[in-house]
Amino acid sequence: MFHVGDSGSLFYIILKGSVGVFILLPSPEDSNKFELKEVNVLKAGNSFGELALLNDNAKRTATIIAKEDCMFAVMEKHHFKTILGA
Repeated sequence: MFHVGDSGSLFYIILKGSVGVFILLPSPEDSNKFELKEVNVLKAGNSFGELALLNDNAKRTATIIAKEDCMFAVMEKHHFKTILGA
């Protein structure tokens, strides 16, 4: 879906399937290196990407990888701001 450090402009609600949430953690072998580690699994009914709607120029803080076929409801930042402004 997206990677740590990507620019964000979309918010996702999982309608079907599941995704893994991965963050950068220090490597057990070398504390100067970082590895992506799965820290959570989100399933239907969960959401992610909300920081992209709340912060201008927000960078993604996690990598999201689909674990199976998924279906999402997606909201773009400008729609979110229009709804809040109304």
